[in-house]
Amino acid sequence: MSRSLDSARTDWQIREAQERVTQQKALVRRRIVQGTPTQASEDQLRQVEQTLLRMKEQRGHARASEIGPKTAVR
Repeated sequence: MSRSLDSARTDWQIREAQERVTQQKALVRRRIVQGTPTQASEDQLRQVEQTLLRMKEQRGHARASEIGPKTAVR
């Protein structure tokens, strides 16, 4: 039961991070259109994207360990 709760929490956190990436991309686009400096916004976008990628990688490793190693079929 604990694993399913952890998995649900991780999925929720990933969805939240994806939403932050979407919002940050929109902010960068708005700033570009407005002609205002975007370097800080772009840096923050890269940071959020990297965080999201790490979360997805960790989730993938966690799920793989739940499944266990595959056995070779001969």
